[in-house]
Amino acid sequence: PKTFNSLIPENCAGISTQNYRIFLIFATLNRRYSKMELAEALRCTYPVTDKTINMLLDVAELVPVKKKEAIVEQGKRTNHIFFVKEGLFRVAYECEGKEDTICFGLDGDPFTSMHSLHKNEPAQFSCIALIDSVVYKISFSDIYRIMNENHDLAFWMNNLLVEQVYAFERRYIFLSNFDAPTRYEQFIKMRPELFSRIPMKYLAQYLKMQPETISRIRAKITKP
Repeated sequence: PKTFNSLIPENCAGISTQNYRIFLIFATLNRRYSKMELAEALRCTYPVTDKTINMLLDVAELVPVKKKEAIVEQGKRTNHIFFVKEGLFRVAYECEGKEDTICFGLDGDPFTSMHSLHKNEPAQFSCIALIDSVVYKISFSDIYRIMNENHDLAFWMNNLLVEQVYAFERRYIFLSNFDAPTRYEQFIKMRPELFSRIPMKYLAQYLKMQPETISRIRAKITKP
């Protein structure tokens, strides 16, 4: 399964504080933080063939991305899809001077703008590197060309989009049903490697709370 960094209860009907899973939109459930080659990244979502992978590798460009650099920028149209080989990204939305963090992405995650891919419109979100990273960069035209020749890539895209919608629905339910301490505690419990890498400001945005709230929760947890 692939989704983004959402703390989601497995059973939302009888909500339990002990039964959770992290879904990473465009990421693999419980995957280690390590370098990920393109073939492995694709096969996390669908078993694409070696032929398809080789065709993608022939047109893929390996691009270094500096910390704070955006590979997709809100308000600008993108013509590419990006796969994270190694690194850490956040998806951000800005409106009237206020910024929100939608999710985080790790090695193997694909990023693009669905507005650009589907309607050739400017991106609604930005994808920004939190650390120096490396991505594979493939143009939409190459993706569509290979998809037309190899239907397994079309199945991959279909699975990716379905899982994205699924994860957003479950994330909404989680944020609506759990209080701030529970959201924070489950995040650090399930993804400690992310917790140590993400600045408190962005973690607070993602968990829908103020940085001061996180500070109070931390103090309460560490209090002897």
